Formats: sequence, C-alpha cells, structure tokens
Amino acid sequence: MPQTHALIVAAGSSTRLPGEVPKVYRQLGDFAVLRHSINRLMGHPAINSVQVVINPAHRAHYDA
Repeated sequence: MPQTHALIVAAGSSTRLPGEVPKVYRQLGDFAVLRHSINRLMGHPAINSVQVVINPAHRAHYDA
C-alpha cells in the first residue's frame, strides 16, 4: 500500500502580519495555528507522517 507524507512549509518571515510572534505560532483557541494544522493532518487516516519545515530564526517559537 502506498504511503502518504504531509509536508507543512512554515518557514516564512510573517512580514505582512505585524507582531512579535510569527502568525503560525500565534494562539488560535487552545493551540498555535501551526499545531492545528499538524493535528488535522496527523488525524487523517490516509496520512502516514507529517514533517514541518520551519524558519531557523523561529526555532524557539516552534519548540514552545
């Protein structure tokens, strides 16, 4: 059976939405926007893995 892998590219600089925290790491309800995307993809029965590409400058936000 073929496997499907999801790639989330979250490496932007978020220059169009001002603020101290890049938009993918901002809270939306209980989680950051990026976490919502990861959770949805991980919960899909046809997706075997999820990999996130981040901006190295945002590593602390990603780790949090």
